[in-house]
Amino acid sequence: MQRLQGSIANRRGGRDPWHRRFSLTLALIATTALCAWAAAGAFAAPAFPKHVCGNFFRSGQDFIVYNGGGIQCGKAKRMIEDFVHGKATQHGTSDADSYWTIEAFPGFKCTQAMGEGQCFKGNKIAGYLVKGIG
Repeated sequence: MQRLQGSIANRRGGRDPWHRRFSLTLALIATTALCAWAAAGAFAAPAFPKHVCGNFFRSGQDFIVYNGGGIQCGKAKRMIEDFVHGKATQHGTSDADSYWTIEAFPGFKCTQAMGEGQCFKGNKIAGYLVKGIG
């Protein structure tokens, strides 16, 4: 007696439907992950700068200004002051998913989080940290 060999899909020379769905799902996940990674990289800011440029006061808070990537201290301080004093245009619907631009500093994108923020263009970056005053 002859033994049956393989499933119907194997007899046809193809793969079973489960394998095809699994492969398609895996390809979709990989593509989505790659696109998300590329999008995040396109908008990612450089590392927060370490050099302190100066500070200014607003509403009882001390704003410490930092610079990095070749941006001059004076420009970094003016940019952060404009950002903090509301001279920026918001692009987005909430602080969490927005960035801001400042007309006086074309090409720079600014972001903010709790007690800190930054404006960057390429590797040039101006940042701030808020130090509350008692």
